[in-house]
Amino acid sequence: MQELKLAIFDVAGTVIEDHGEVVSSFVDALAAHGIGVSSEELMEFKGAAKREVIRFMGWRKRNEPLSEPAVEAVYADFERLVNERYEEQLAPIAGAEETFESLRKRGMQMALTTGFGQATLDLVVRRLGWEEWFAAKISSDEVKMGRPAPYLIFRAMERCGCRSVHEVLNVGDTPLDLQSAKNAGVAVNVGVLSGLYRRERLMCEPQDALLASVADLPALLANWK
Repeated sequence: MQELKLAIFDVAGTVIEDHGEVVSSFVDALAAHGIGVSSEELMEFKGAAKREVIRFMGWRKRNEPLSEPAVEAVYADFERLVNERYEEQLAPIAGAEETFESLRKRGMQMALTTGFGQATLDLVVRRLGWEEWFAAKISSDEVKMGRPAPYLIFRAMERCGCRSVHEVLNVGDTPLDLQSAKNAGVAVNVGVLSGLYRRERLMCEPQDALLASVADLPALLANWK
């Protein structure tokens, strides 16, 4: 295996605690625009680009496409709600910062990718004081298709000057994270159980390892062949 040079992390549920802020914000934002959706219906879209989810749910519930102004109105409410919730409660996964330090000592670059928009991603990074850790912070605003498409990963590679997917480790907590990494062809595709999905669900997806959380990543890499 080539030397790993870039570690890419999802955000909610992977490096920050997930208390259901994303799903509840979606439920409330869609309901405010007359689109009733349950938390259970939204679970399969965890990690997806948020505007894509809004378009899909609008079609599913109304049997016709939402206009782009309608999509943007729902998205604006979602972003406001999730940002408010993160302003009130935001915490890193235990051991995440120690993992970042360990990877930096290995000489690896790090990047964040997310289905959030740039404003929410910037809020998370700023509130946690994580600006120094990441060479790239890629939001769904920067790609035409979100997960399970591989483009968030490719954009992070481009931003970091990484030439080969065989030098990339990707870490995520959702089926879409793991599918995206598989579609990108990364060298190491790691799932973590710190989000809302159980082991049995993630075992059904493409992955090279399932960890309790990112805190276990240094030990995995120390023994990786």
